[in-house]
Amino acid sequence: MFLIKNIKYLREVKKLTQKDIADAIEKSPQVFSQYEKGHVSPPLDVIVKISGFLNVSLQDLMFTDLETGNQGISRVGDKDRITRLLEKELDRLEQLEKEIRETPGALDALREVAPELAKKIAEQN
Repeated sequence: MFLIKNIKYLREVKKLTQKDIADAIEKSPQVFSQYEKGHVSPPLDVIVKISGFLNVSLQDLMFTDLETGNQGISRVGDKDRITRLLEKELDRLEQLEKEIRETPGALDALREVAPELAKKIAEQN
């Protein structure tokens, strides 16, 4: 995938700072810097926000070397399958976000369990 390379390339071509993009995706410049360096993988919802802000399709942002125009996935079927999986995951995240917003107390409960959940995920990686 070309995600990290493309984000940096497009940021530089468009003469944007890391802070410009961080503000647009509602993250700190430090967090965005970690994404751009490849130290932390941005979650799918953030990738979608970056894609929209940079005015590039999600598919191109992830699977095409925008600097050279080369595609990283040679088989169209693979590219389409991965795109469908990403879209399905984004739909799932949007539904979860909606349910959290509509359930009284859910956001407070999420805030309570988030640190422990993050710790467990970090241990698995």
